[in-house]
Amino acid sequence: MPAVHDLGGKPTPAPIDRKAEDVNFFARRVTALVTMLRDTRLRAFQTDEFRRSIEGLPPEQYLSLSYYEKWIQGLRRLLVSKGVLTDEEIEARVREVEARLAAKPGAPKGKNR
Repeated sequence: MPAVHDLGGKPTPAPIDRKAEDVNFFARRVTALVTMLRDTRLRAFQTDEFRRSIEGLPPEQYLSLSYYEKWIQGLRRLLVSKGVLTDEEIEARVREVEARLAAKPGAPKGKNR
């Protein structure tokens, strides 16, 4: 049985959305982080490991996330599974950054965790 990410060839009532995705600050930051961590000098993970971590997201989560949200959640899962970081360390840092951003007037807000 195909997994939730394996949509190739499945009929859908909706047309394919062919417009380019907005590459915003979050998307650029996530791309840079993933690129840096899989660089051959750091070798934090392999491309196939990263792909599998995204494909292993629970179906309801996979379907509710944007492209780069899938990347960041896949990266989180991968780094935690490899023992590079813990969920607690990630959550502590997220709270720290959110507090810093909340103190800045006009700072970007979002759900990109």
